[in-house]
Amino acid sequence: MSALIDNLINENLVPLKPYESARRLFSGGQDWLNANESPYANEYSVDSSNFNRYPSCQPEAVVSGYANYTGLDKSQLIVTRGADEGIELLIRTFCTPGKDSILICPPTYGMYAISAETCDVGIKKVPLNDDFSLNVNAVCAEDDVNVIFICAPNNPTGTPVAREDIKTVLNHFADKALVVVDEAYIEFDADNTWANEINNYPNLVVLRTLSKAFALAGLRCGFTLAQAPVIQALLKVIAPYPIPEPVAQIAAQALSAESLTLLELQVATINREKEALAEALESIEGFELVGDRRANFILFRYAKAQALMQYLVSQGMLIRDQSKQLNLQNCLRVSIGTEDQNQRLMQLINEFKNNEDAGIQSLNIIKKIFNAPFGYIKGPELKLSGSFEQEIPYGKVLTNTNEVFTTIDTNLYTKNQYKFFHFRNEILGIDLNVRSNLYLFRRPEFIDNPSLSMEDACFRTGGE
Repeated sequence: MSALIDNLINENLVPLKPYESARRLFSGGQDWLNANESPYANEYSVDSSNFNRYPSCQPEAVVSGYANYTGLDKSQLIVTRGADEGIELLIRTFCTPGKDSILICPPTYGMYAISAETCDVGIKKVPLNDDFSLNVNAVCAEDDVNVIFICAPNNPTGTPVAREDIKTVLNHFADKALVVVDEAYIEFDADNTWANEINNYPNLVVLRTLSKAFALAGLRCGFTLAQAPVIQALLKVIAPYPIPEPVAQIAAQALSAESLTLLELQVATINREKEALAEALESIEGFELVGDRRANFILFRYAKAQALMQYLVSQGMLIRDQSKQLNLQNCLRVSIGTEDQNQRLMQLINEFKNNEDAGIQSLNIIKKIFNAPFGYIKGPELKLSGSFEQEIPYGKVLTNTNEVFTTIDTNLYTKNQYKFFHFRNEILGIDLNVRSNLYLFRRPEFIDNPSLSMEDACFRTGGE
């Protein structure tokens, strides 16, 4: 940062990093199964005749449409720019910066913490139990909080939250804090909604979105449901024109009877594809389904998750790595796509597994061949040539004169004419300048040692 920015920026923002959304992590790709979007793109019409006017703060057609959808009064909801704006509004409205705190239950949706951090609001964490159920006693022990966020169904585990657990939390914090139930995926678990309990709990808030089941992630339209006093407080904070006119028009159409019928059909199709994909994943040795499937995604654990993720990305198949989340080591999350996308995903996973198995055999061959220390030989700067000029993806088995040498991970780096790869904690190298003969190297401690002779450092194999 420049000196000016360093002097002016809020101190609480200095250590923060931007939220790693699916689009920030990866651009491009052929199949996007990393953001829990719907695979469907439905058609809507837009009337541009009023684009020269500022839109309504709360578009009547959208408010009425969603009130009818949820069975609530219009005074009990507010339309926002996605559910994310609802999260931020709740924190800004009901938490004093530098003083108050929210409570979250990881592993969970990351924007609760991000919004709190940017608003200089404290974060108390009560991890979910080992089975991803709510740790009710621990939550209720944290009395000094203003807002409690419970994701139900939970992202990224797809698990529901027991109604009795939420009821206990609501009653315990009746005069202390708001309890926010985030129902971004509720259409995939409709029987467990809390929207029908709004009138019974003054401290209950429900978050909703059109991004998931409604297949309108690009619209950025969400809803906050609560009793009227909560909504009136939020209206004091929300921007004057939050919902653009085109968004309002499309959202109103999406809430029509015809569109809601289409939504039910698409949810049913996604659920069928989800179960078929879950069965296919579970049948692969080493794959373990994690959590539950009350949303439009599947979470699974695989010991070689990082390598698999790398391979899928190289093939244009984007899924989401959840390994950094609490208790989700080696876990990947895949959004449910079309039947073709799901089948391609399984094809790529099976290719990876088959090549991985071949790679183990190849490594055994290499270990039998290598009886001496091999390493890097300093050579002149040469352009890549021969058959290795093209990029070699993970899992590609390299052969020469019908003899298997190695399976490689990704192209780590090139040093002069030699390219080095990482495989099972070993460094293997290939002389890229040699067409008819391959030079294989091993042992990382020799990579930067220019003193070894060709004979001492390399094993020459193949050739004519």
